[in-house]
Amino acid sequence: MTTSEPTASGPGAWARAENASRRVLLVLCLGLLAWGVGALLAVNLRELLEDTLDRTVETGLGAIVEHWVFQRFWVVFVFAPVCWVAGRFLGGSSLLFVVPGFLTGEAFALALGFLRDGSPFHSWADVAGWAISIVLSLPICFVAFISGGRAFERAQARSLVDAAARKADYDAFIAKANQGAEPPPNPPTEPRS
Repeated sequence: MTTSEPTASGPGAWARAENASRRVLLVLCLGLLAWGVGALLAVNLRELLEDTLDRTVETGLGAIVEHWVFQRFWVVFVFAPVCWVAGRFLGGSSLLFVVPGFLTGEAFALALGFLRDGSPFHSWADVAGWAISIVLSLPICFVAFISGGRAFERAQARSLVDAAARKADYDAFIAKANQGAEPPPNPPTEPRS
């Protein structure tokens, strides 16, 4: 028996575990993919805007904001749309998608940073800044996932209304066809010679 064959009591434990592992793998891969694409875009965008940013942003709050934007570019501009799509098509709990996906991308970023430069945390201020940047960027992903789920619910409700309208039209057509149903006349047969 394969895991795709239905049973009378529903899918077995093996099938549920297989489906759950596929979902976990999808979530982790989407988080890593979002980090990769976002990192590439952030680096290229930073290089493109380097002269302008170096002239306008020197130190202080502007430098902090600039650093946050390019550090969290992958979360805000790539992972958030991925979260919306996941909410739209996968559904489920936002906590079970956003947190593992984010942690996968973040762990990979920290691992690469550690291999390149050593520990990115040289003081408690670095740890606090990292935590604050996470707190500022994750709510965007949660909102995107929930918004995608609501879009799914609206589309599903709209499709049910459309299906009910089409069924009513079809039922009316069948009723009308059955009322005036007369047997079709037999076509005259031509004598064969």
